[in-house]
Amino acid sequence: MEQHVASTGLALALLVAAMGLYLMTRRKYMLPPGPKGLPIIGNTFNMPTNFEWLAYQKWSRDFNSDLIYLNLLGTPVVVLHSAKAAYELFEKRSAIYSDRMAGSIIMRITYGIEVLPTEDPYITTAEAALQSLAAAVDFIPALKYLPDWFPGAGFKKEAAAWRNPTRAMANVPFSEVQEALSNGTAVPSILSALLEKLDPNADNQRMEDRYRAAATTAYTGGSDTTVSSLGTFILAMMLYPTVQKRAREELDRVIGSDRLPSFEDELELPYVSAVVKEAFRWRTVLPLAVPHRLTVDDEYMGYDLPAGTLVVGNTWAILHDETRYPQSDEFDPCRYLTADGKLNPAAPDPITEAAFGYGRRICPGRHLAVASVWLTVASILATFDIEKPTDEHGQPIEPSGAYTSGTISYPLPFKCVFKVRSADAESLVRFAAQESVE
Repeated sequence: MEQHVASTGLALALLVAAMGLYLMTRRKYMLPPGPKGLPIIGNTFNMPTNFEWLAYQKWSRDFNSDLIYLNLLGTPVVVLHSAKAAYELFEKRSAIYSDRMAGSIIMRITYGIEVLPTEDPYITTAEAALQSLAAAVDFIPALKYLPDWFPGAGFKKEAAAWRNPTRAMANVPFSEVQEALSNGTAVPSILSALLEKLDPNADNQRMEDRYRAAATTAYTGGSDTTVSSLGTFILAMMLYPTVQKRAREELDRVIGSDRLPSFEDELELPYVSAVVKEAFRWRTVLPLAVPHRLTVDDEYMGYDLPAGTLVVGNTWAILHDETRYPQSDEFDPCRYLTADGKLNPAAPDPITEAAFGYGRRICPGRHLAVASVWLTVASILATFDIEKPTDEHGQPIEPSGAYTSGTISYPLPFKCVFKVRSADAESLVRFAAQESVE
């Protein structure tokens, strides 16, 4: 009973404080436009519950503003909807906006662990953890202080289920590398190289914690991007067969049929590179970027941005800006090419512009993720035709093209057909598969 009363008192105190902050903020600052909220709770109850980036994009258009202001239980939030605004704040002013790749390749590089082709325990654990992390983004810090009985606080029970897979993803492969180092069987990796430099006679707990966190970040930062982007690429190849045909023709002309593509071929495969860029843009993995917290008062475009504001880049809106990406809902690699088919350095580049975040909070594993996706895309196109499956009447089965709603957006499961292009291509695939297990 006493605990219940104490929780109630804390919740009421929180609400009073939020109201005071709300009134003070409204009185003191010239804030960007946004949907009207209620006293105390602000916009909490008129926030979209899924595909938030689309609702924010609509508000941006309705208010004719690149900046949209929201008040979430006393927490000021500003959502950015243009590449210019994101560059001006997250890049040029990164000092005050910075407070805070598929999986088998990253697992091998980071931990030196070879994963199983199917049902690998490390990948399974990591996928569960990534889903948990996607659901558990701490967007409104004040909510963690609400008592369990408070309306809308049911997320606290779900959070308990998120902890186990998240901890396992961090601890299990780390322990595996430690054990392999101790018995002399460790495969060279980033983590093993770091751990080998530690003094065995010293207290290394602090450094081990840092290495564990860095390794986990490397995996989570790249695997989700890679898996989702490859899913988008396969979906696009089914929906846009002329794009697939042109990419195959470029590969056949440059590579021939007696070998697989390599990174040395990248400069001679501009259309393939454009396909990769478009895969990252067309259905971006992180429609809303990781929030940045503003550390001091700032001003932009005549609007006041108070210290403590969460500033979020609406990556979906930025990469679907019709003034920069005309017919933005179409998968069109030619938007990155010159008339003679070369990469156009003057064209907007979604990879460097927004797909991996902004400023000092940009994904540190982006180069590995892009390289991994590029090589996989080039290899698939060189060896397989990607087609729609057919029903019992021989009619093509159209994919829904739907995506999940959440911090990380994946294409919903769809059926597709991979047909090996030739006997030479089949030999290349079998040889590569055999090499990977030896």
